[in-house]
Amino acid sequence: MKIRTLLKTLILGKGIHFIYQSKVKKKISVKSSILYQSYNRNYKKEYFRKEHPTYNQLHLNQSDKRSLHQYVPPKYLSNQLNILPSSHYDQTYMALRKDSDKVIFYIHGGTFFNHPSIKEFAYIRKLADATNASVYMPIYPIGPHYHHSDTNHFLFDVYTKIYNDISYNNLVVLGHECGANLALNILQRAKLDGYKPVKEIILECPLINLDLSDESYQYLDNQDPILDLNTLKKEISYYSYDLQTDNLHINPYYRSCDIGSKLTLISPTQSILYENALSFKAKALEEEVHVDFYPYHNLYHNFMFDNTKESEEYLALLKSIIHRDRISVYKLKTSKHTSITQELKRKDQ
Repeated sequence: MKIRTLLKTLILGKGIHFIYQSKVKKKISVKSSILYQSYNRNYKKEYFRKEHPTYNQLHLNQSDKRSLHQYVPPKYLSNQLNILPSSHYDQTYMALRKDSDKVIFYIHGGTFFNHPSIKEFAYIRKLADATNASVYMPIYPIGPHYHHSDTNHFLFDVYTKIYNDISYNNLVVLGHECGANLALNILQRAKLDGYKPVKEIILECPLINLDLSDESYQYLDNQDPILDLNTLKKEISYYSYDLQTDNLHINPYYRSCDIGSKLTLISPTQSILYENALSFKAKALEEEVHVDFYPYHNLYHNFMFDNTKESEEYLALLKSIIHRDRISVYKLKTSKHTSITQELKRKDQ
């Protein structure tokens, strides 16, 4: 009995300590802490073990490439999530809100190598309901068989069709992860082609700068429970294909940040890509381009896809941004850029 009582006391003590670390130290929900630990134990290993094609498998003729872009969506999209394929826009899925004129042009993530998961489809449904805006998500060509020219051409074509059908005042562009890179690419091209800028651009968990050589990324690789740095670089190489990662054609970081739209940058701090967000924010400051920056401290990549307190708060924030209700609670209080490596090392001391 004494041993059993001792074990119960130890378990209870660990539970109290875990709750204390989550809610007091990290200031996040217990559920988010549990998910972070779960992803750290399981998800990253699976991501790292992902098999990639050989060189010979990458080179296909145009007929074979076209057949690869015949996307098969997850089951039960229309019944369970009320997400429908568009009959007007190529390979585009819609989470509609018929009582609103607002439209979010959502460019999914996946590091140029993955189609959206069922969790991302569920997210755009929640996004539509929370913000009272219809969400249009095109399924663009991905690596390894498609490259930057295929992807950007496809997205620009879909974007301009939607733009011409909808008042640009009601159009919001949201780029998730590598979708942030693609969003800036097509919007910078649209500006050059004479299209009026949309009012809002939101870049969440952004992968904008494809050059991940800075030591900060290596440091953050140890903190990130989902993304793996070496795998990320490999999948970027399929997209960049015949170009260097700092090439202006595929890396909007090396072009002007000023597109004429209001820019919002959102990033969890426990992600490899947090440094990407910080460096883009710093570049915008140098160019005197205003960016609203919302760092989500102690949260992981794609946290908004999970059903947690933080994701609910996040959706409320997006609603405020899209409808331009000013919020300051999550804003970064400093205008100076600090290297994330230095920031994290200070915490460890």
